Amino acid sequence: MALPKVVTSWDVSLDGVGFLGIAESVQLPKVNEVYEEVWGSGLYAKQKVAVGIEPMEATIKFLEISPFVFNLFGIAGDAAGIILKAGMRSNTSETIPLLAVLHGRVGAIETDAFEGGKIPRQTITIQVKRYALTIGKHPALVVDVENNVLNLMGISSLVDGVKKALGF
Repeated sequence: MALPKVVTSWDVSLDGVGFLGIAESVQLPKVNEVYEEVWGSGLYAKQKVAVGIEPMEATIKFLEISPFVFNLFGIAGDAAGIILKAGMRSNTSETIPLLAVLHGRVGAIETDAFEGGKIPRQTITIQVKRYALTIGKHPALVVDVENNVLNLMGISSLVDGVKKALGF
């Protein structure tokens, strides 16, 4: 019986600065399609047509208040680069690498309340413009909002006719 894969180790870095042992958790972006409802021209029933994706955001929670994070807040040009590396394995498998690369803008910084004897955590929210997720050797997802790219398992979601019409 195969068990689900568990994250055995991981690290996150922001613009080349590692947070091994300091980052408590990372929430990768949710990729959610947006639909337009179409009805008319002899259609018997309303249809939903995918027209894009919702804005993406990621969050990182740190076990300390990092002055470096404030350097990234509100940087113009969505220049914050985030790299997450993880290893996942079950009791019957080899460790599988997971790599998530994100680019975006740190748009929110939240700090927990200061209480005696407790670690004040800091959480940042990144407005993601580019997101690439690789599991093992397989590129599972590539989203590049500015360049109109959405690839799932290495296959472009834009059909050739759409690419040609848009000049890609």
